[in-house]
Amino acid sequence: MQKTINKTLALCAVGFVIGGFAATNSEAAAFLQFDPTLNEVTVGEMFEVDVRYNFFDAGYGAQDLAAFDIDVTFDTGMLSFNSYSLTDNLGSLSAGDADDWSYGHDGHGTVNLAELSYLYDFSFQSDNFVLATLSFTALEIGQSSLDFTYIDLSDSWGDPIASPVFGGPATVSAAPVPEPATMVLFGTGLLGLIAMRRNRKNNSNE
Repeated sequence: MQKTINKTLALCAVGFVIGGFAATNSEAAAFLQFDPTLNEVTVGEMFEVDVRYNFFDAGYGAQDLAAFDIDVTFDTGMLSFNSYSLTDNLGSLSAGDADDWSYGHDGHGTVNLAELSYLYDFSFQSDNFVLATLSFTALEIGQSSLDFTYIDLSDSWGDPIASPVFGGPATVSAAPVPEPATMVLFGTGLLGLIAMRRNRKNNSNE
């Protein structure tokens, strides 16, 4: 798939390329990370996690991102995948500036996210932005993680952005849903503590 993305980008860039292009600086670093990295939820709760991109080049600053192809894995015993949404940070999807090429969830714990932009001017891009948002529901008590297992990133010339760095997995901790009886006992105990504190205060004032 990435070969197709690169080929399409290269064809789109032909009309704008006169001469050569600058090579990627050896001090460049492209980061992909989950946000937030820690998700504390209850069983049955739906939650969202962003996939965030950050690029820094000591020589040139930010580098345009024009295409990406990413796989995210998760534990299907712990989590149920609901949906994904892509942002317009590579161009407006609704206006046809970019296309969603994602396969989505394969049914076995891998979510593919892919997008291709047809723009050549990325002056609107910052060096730190959200690529996509994933939605999950916690199924079981315990702890799981979200991991990047495949990443391909391309710039506006159709060239790969070298040596992307994974920001590490996101941790999901799912706790049981508090039972109504437990909440009643907790509330009763809290009211008792408040009453005792007030009695002590009244006695000390006498």
